[in-house]
Amino acid sequence: MRLAQIKLSEDPISEELFDIFMRSSTSLTPAVMSADIFDSRLSTTQVAQMEEIAESIHFKGLKDDIENRTSEDKWINFMDDQGMTHLIPEPWRVDEDCSVTNEVARQLKKMIMLKILRPDRLIAVSRAFLQALLGENIININPVELMDFAGPAISPYNPIMLVSAPGYDASYKVELLAKQKGTKYVGVAIGSPEAFGQADKAINVASKNGTWVLLKNVHLAPAWLADLEKKIYNL
Repeated sequence: MRLAQIKLSEDPISEELFDIFMRSSTSLTPAVMSADIFDSRLSTTQVAQMEEIAESIHFKGLKDDIENRTSEDKWINFMDDQGMTHLIPEPWRVDEDCSVTNEVARQLKKMIMLKILRPDRLIAVSRAFLQALLGENIININPVELMDFAGPAISPYNPIMLVSAPGYDASYKVELLAKQKGTKYVGVAIGSPEAFGQADKAINVASKNGTWVLLKNVHLAPAWLADLEKKIYNL
């Protein structure tokens, strides 16, 4: 999902919908919406989540559609049908709504509904969404061998970025690779003011000696990364 988030940063509306999809709802009890909507098939938490989404600017028309019971049969059919993705009602998809012209945004809105009403189908639909967005092979990515990326084909002017899941420290892979190649490396954890000076010093030394520098937690200093890019180009 992290790669999808990066890809969607090019589309602000889809990026915002993706954030809504990934966000954990804190609503447990509906404030106004009746608990007997959709023939009382929803739990209290589901009704509260529907109420929360209905207040979003991205789902205009959803609240009226639910309260007026104008499409209740469609919603029930959607919840009952096993191949339901094409049956998701879309009362918001009118006029200039983003889902009319933006297919990615449309699919994200459907996924948000699935997460609330049909979580049993969410994994399958999420896989299909990722494949459509990032390519058919994105689900079946082979393990990455750092040795293949750190060979002679990689220029010192092209840093390698490692992106890992929160809480997972991949630096040991770099340490292992450095030992395998007999290369010295210095690791600097970005996050404190003094770390920037340490990183600059390490890069200057490495540029002269041909050693490596591993910069950790660079996501904490995005502005500094722009300065780092200039520094590397000027080496």
